[in-house]
Amino acid sequence: MLTKDAAPVIPSFFHLVNYLCERGFKWLLKPIKKLDFFLPQKLNPDICTGAFFRSSDSDALVLGSTELPSSFQQKLSYSGPLKRTAVGYQNIYDAIKDALKENVCLGFTDYYHWWFSNNEAGWAGKLLVVDPNDTEIYQIFFDDNVSLDEREKNIVDVRTTGGMRLKISNSENFAIVKVIPAYAVINDNYFINELLEVFSNKTKFEA
Repeated sequence: MLTKDAAPVIPSFFHLVNYLCERGFKWLLKPIKKLDFFLPQKLNPDICTGAFFRSSDSDALVLGSTELPSSFQQKLSYSGPLKRTAVGYQNIYDAIKDALKENVCLGFTDYYHWWFSNNEAGWAGKLLVVDPNDTEIYQIFFDDNVSLDEREKNIVDVRTTGGMRLKISNSENFAIVKVIPAYAVINDNYFINELLEVFSNKTKFEA
């Protein structure tokens, strides 16, 4: 039975989580609506959570909280013993990478208001920061609202650690996967199959 605050999760997602955990992959879930519904109890919410903040002044990640700061000034005041703010793309990338060294999974909240208030433009979407020089990290972004057509509205904003905006196309450092919700519901192995296809294409890309 689901409570009014619970977030329903389709079986194919749990199959993906099991697949990743069994093989030692690290993963990041965003947005996260119900922390204890997704993360193992042994993980510390103060360490494994975070909230993105986006504005015309700066982009940032508040670690140790899923609350959305309403202003740049409030974001900076979140720093504390278990909370710290990473400002700028390089610092955000480093903060996530460091957090994944100590945890199997992380749960972050995206800053939906910035995307919505900017007419759902790609440059204001969910932030995916990549380091073209970091060959140890390969990021895969799943979302049903992804558009591979740069002329359309988009949900993902891919940036380098230096702030350069990248096109929505697969590369040596990341892959963007458009999820088809109906297929994800009827096929328990949907996400696993999509993941394996990404790995197959990555091998061909590197060959």
